[in-house]
Amino acid sequence: MGDKALKFNIKPEYIPLIFLIIATIAAININKIPLTHPGNIKAADPFYHAIAVESIKDTEQWNYLPYYISLGQEKAANLVPPLFYFNAAILSLFSSLPAWVTLYLMICIAQGLSIILSYLITKEVFNEKAAIIASSLSVIPLSASVWLYPLYIGLWPQLSGYLFIQLFMWLFIRYFKKRELWSLIFLGICISSLLLLHSMDLGLLLIPCIFIGIDILKRSYVKKKFKLKQLFKESIAFAGIPAFMLLILLPRILFVWSSVGGKQYKFGFFGFRELFQRSYLGGLPHPDFFLLPTVLVIIFTIGVLQQLINFKKYKLLIFSQIYYFAIIYLLPPFVQDPFYLSGRTRALQYFMILPTIGYILYFGLSKLKSKKIENFAILGIFLLAISFALPSYNNLVDRMQGEHIPIHEWEAYQWIHANTPKESKVLFFGSVFQTEFIYTKRITAILNMQQYQDTINKVATTNITPTIFEGSWGGNTLRWGNKYEVTPFKYETYEEPNSTIHLTDFDYVVFQDITPQIAQINRFFIYQFINNHNFSGAYEKNGYLIIKRN
Repeated sequence: MGDKALKFNIKPEYIPLIFLIIATIAAININKIPLTHPGNIKAADPFYHAIAVESIKDTEQWNYLPYYISLGQEKAANLVPPLFYFNAAILSLFSSLPAWVTLYLMICIAQGLSIILSYLITKEVFNEKAAIIASSLSVIPLSASVWLYPLYIGLWPQLSGYLFIQLFMWLFIRYFKKRELWSLIFLGICISSLLLLHSMDLGLLLIPCIFIGIDILKRSYVKKKFKLKQLFKESIAFAGIPAFMLLILLPRILFVWSSVGGKQYKFGFFGFRELFQRSYLGGLPHPDFFLLPTVLVIIFTIGVLQQLINFKKYKLLIFSQIYYFAIIYLLPPFVQDPFYLSGRTRALQYFMILPTIGYILYFGLSKLKSKKIENFAILGIFLLAISFALPSYNNLVDRMQGEHIPIHEWEAYQWIHANTPKESKVLFFGSVFQTEFIYTKRITAILNMQQYQDTINKVATTNITPTIFEGSWGGNTLRWGNKYEVTPFKYETYEEPNSTIHLTDFDYVVFQDITPQIAQINRFFIYQFINNHNFSGAYEKNGYLIIKRN
């Protein structure tokens, strides 16, 4: 195919490193990494991730939820796997950077590292030139607002888990080509890492692991006898680390994680369901195949046909692609809850098609007769991809400029941290848009804007200021499963608090003057609570008001 015609002035293996740097900077630019306040946290999920890191820093342990999340329940089991949060906490402690910075920095680097894996997989299956083209297309995906969805919406532990799924895929292909012992060791590390990052995605590795196990057995069985030394060595290399991690985490897996993640492994026929709306969060779309640019779909289709023609040569990539697309598109009707296994993992589609696209583009360029044109064409593919991606990327950056915790709100939270007892209960009276209030690190409850409006309507129709409301308690997602430890091998369930909340149960009430009209309404409630329910003013600054119970 004219491999010799494609020359590079710098070592080809350095080019993906340049792409990595560009992609990491582009990822950081989406939400930014402010040092003064967590303004880069734009959704509920990353608020939980940041608090999980903060709780490790504050309590110096992971096993149990902090009191403000567990609502005072002692030894409430931490639901989230620890590896991502441990790394972020360690980096935060050693660098003195806030948790919201280290979290986002880590995940942006992970986003960049996926480019290296695009390069490695494509090189393993095809060649180095095709790998450079494939990795260049992943610097800023087409379209950015779709395929960077897990990054900006905050699916950060799962996104870090995807990195190990991609690494597993490269090692899987390499192992079956070369049967290297070190590949087995790192395949086991990938499994263990995914267990400790986002265990719900382990199902993606099930069938490939079975194939590897069968291969180990088959190659150890010679002349109707097992070569026990080889079987033991390769089995330990592949399964030793995962088995050790499973043993350590067995109680947590059996009694905590299984209580919240079991539905995705309950099989039957549950009907055809749309896992996600095609337009999510006011136009921020969830990734799916129908959102790929048409030109990429056409190139990928041509590439698939080319791979099938040369099936024996490319069977490992063909198997990997068929297996992945079967899980995300064919499996959902047969799983009770396909959200994690078949839903969120659709974010990997762009990555899965890149090796094939890179190969077809390289195949076309290799037919050119001029070396200069070939080199310019390869550079042109990168520049063209970036130019097509930039409008979508810039639009995404513009959309993400808002902050759920602006600096003035953070100042109010800092006042709460410094001036209220740790056991205080805080009621947020409207003006809550995600789960930012858990960053007060106090037991919190909220009236969201709809409940706030209902309260206003009740006052208008009855002329009575209520003190009992329908609300919700902060941190419910982190409490998911509501398990607490009795002994290391015994867990029981504690009850979620009633949604009916009483004003007089709270030590502090927080108001936010979003608009002049809401500011006027807030003053009415503050006046009523101070004069009739033994509260007094405590904080008023930049539109944030806090009253305390005397």
